[in-house]
Amino acid sequence: MRLYILLIVLILSINVVGQSQSKETSPIPKVPFFVLDNKEVTKDILKKYKENDIAAVAILKDSDAVKITKDKKQDLVIIVTTKVYARAHFLDYLKSKSMDFVKVFSSSQNGKDIVYILNDKALDDNHENMLYFVDDRNFIDLKVIDKGNLKRNFNITDKKWGIVVRTKSKLELVKQTPASRLSPP
Repeated sequence: MRLYILLIVLILSINVVGQSQSKETSPIPKVPFFVLDNKEVTKDILKKYKENDIAAVAILKDSDAVKITKDKKQDLVIIVTTKVYARAHFLDYLKSKSMDFVKVFSSSQNGKDIVYILNDKALDDNHENMLYFVDDRNFIDLKVIDKGNLKRNFNITDKKWGIVVRTKSKLELVKQTPASRLSPP
């Protein structure tokens, strides 16, 4: 993941340097602005994370980046969301939507006996990256199903509970970025 992030920074830096500035705007710094779990960080801090720690990476350029950085006027923002942060976020969100989910999650083995099903597709153990994007803009409903329904409806036999989350189309989830969760730095 370190190499991946550094490669992205290099490619975008070359791309950004080649762009011309409009005479109507003041020069904008060409140094990437890094955000990790909703906090500004340095590139050196990002290097400490392994690929398996990361749930999502988003890159904002130009006016989208400037909106996030406000008075710092950065034209390149790299947003990294860790799995730990994403998991805490989606668990809090799902708990706010269903008391049945709260009961099941509280009685489970820290979620190990739960499978998440998003729009009728069972997610693997790396589900943080998809569930992180579920919020009020795209959430439809949540249903808790037991082992019998898991087997009958999804042919899943190794989990005790299924958390079935329905959202607006998958395209709507893809349009969301971690940037939409950022408060101004």
